Amino acid sequence: MKRRVFPRCLVGVAVAAVACNAVLGIEEPNLIQPRPQDATGSEGGGAGSEGGGAGNDGGADALSPCSARGDPPGTMVLIPEGTYMMGWEAGTAAERPVHPETVAAFCMDVTEVTVGAYEACVGAGTCLPLNPDAGAQCNRGAARGDHPINCVDWNEAIMYCAWAGKRLPTEEEWEYAARGTDGHRNPWGNEEPIDHLCWMRPEAGTCVVGAYPKDRSPFQILDLAGNVLEWTSSPWRPSYDASTDNKYRMQRGSAHYGTGGAVVGADGAVPDAGTNIRATVRSSLGPTGRAPILGFRCALSP
Repeated sequence: MKRRVFPRCLVGVAVAAVACNAVLGIEEPNLIQPRPQDATGSEGGGAGSEGGGAGNDGGADALSPCSARGDPPGTMVLIPEGTYMMGWEAGTAAERPVHPETVAAFCMDVTEVTVGAYEACVGAGTCLPLNPDAGAQCNRGAARGDHPINCVDWNEAIMYCAWAGKRLPTEEEWEYAARGTDGHRNPWGNEEPIDHLCWMRPEAGTCVVGAYPKDRSPFQILDLAGNVLEWTSSPWRPSYDASTDNKYRMQRGSAHYGTGGAVVGADGAVPDAGTNIRATVRSSLGPTGRAPILGFRCALSP
């Protein structure tokens, strides 16, 4: 029997018992179990693979440690070891204190895991299909094959990445992938978004992965500011100098928030771009929560 779960959604530190269910349609899992992208390249979809290809300007050699797992070229990008300033001093308490963070080299998917890639895992017998009663904004089927898989919980995301020979990124890796060492507010820089990302469109629902090439990080990773929020492997901490709370898992990024679709905020207000797409914004949800504005991408250690 299915029961509705009202996730704890946090924007910064504010606990928003968000209009998440109005928006999110979250359910307890009767659904899935994940593994990685399919070797056909459907993972990144056409657009995502293009984005990965464009991201290859750094050289094909940089991709070889990531491609060795059987993904087609351009599916993942190798991000070199580096140190950056994590957090945003002018942000919420959850984004402070700003501190240096050193990250070892790792590979990250250029795009979010797609419906097509996830369904390959279902076909392999590792992942379970979405519950047929999942909401209309939960992506499935060939018509949504190049859209990000959503409505999967943290455990299912872990399982999918393991199936692919990968893992979820940590939140430290995620922010480094989004900002690089220059400390930009957004993946593309500090300028305000105009037509940069899948966010606040009149249409409800997600976009084809990689459809907004301006939503591109210094490492050529796509869709880190828009489309769907993304699970990380990290437990929640209400600030960087606070203890971890293992009841919740970190999500990073922002989501499509089409005006015909999800709106987040305890008061039902539409999120503000300045505070919601910033690459340092942190939010959390229990590991069994799932939502139409939440997906994931995978990483691996070369």
